[in-house]
Amino acid sequence: MQEFLYECEDGLAWIDLSTANSEFFSLEFATVLDEVIGRLADQTEIRAIVLFGKDRGYPRGNPIADRPDVSESEKISEDFNRIENCATPVIAAFSGVVLNEGFELALAAHFRVCTSTTRFGQNYISLGSIPCFGGTQRLPRLTGAKSALEILLNAQIFSASQA
Repeated sequence: MQEFLYECEDGLAWIDLSTANSEFFSLEFATVLDEVIGRLADQTEIRAIVLFGKDRGYPRGNPIADRPDVSESEKISEDFNRIENCATPVIAAFSGVVLNEGFELALAAHFRVCTSTTRFGQNYISLGSIPCFGGTQRLPRLTGAKSALEILLNAQIFSASQA
């Protein structure tokens, strides 16, 4: 069973995504994260929830493993939609490399912050796949259609300064 360590301090809930028992993104990962965010969002003293990955950074999919089936993808998309629609602000704070599933998770947050050395993107197409957790809808809303197409179709990995 996966679990996330989190701390609450001065109205902020800090969820360390790297404390999950797996370095790879999974349905279980998304479900447990959704449950934790739901519990924290119900607490009136929590003013914002911060997602970060201290040790291994944000989770990413395992390109060797099978992609989620349709029902798993729908469930993960629902979890991401609840994050996007959460009444408590959710902040994605990241450093290092944030790709694919981790990037889609960051897109579902209300705010995104990163270090100057962060690199992120969606290279699903180079793996013979497509984003399946709402990234094809959220990315164009945040960057515009032209930039989103370049990122999605060219498997572009970009730096914080390029963003």
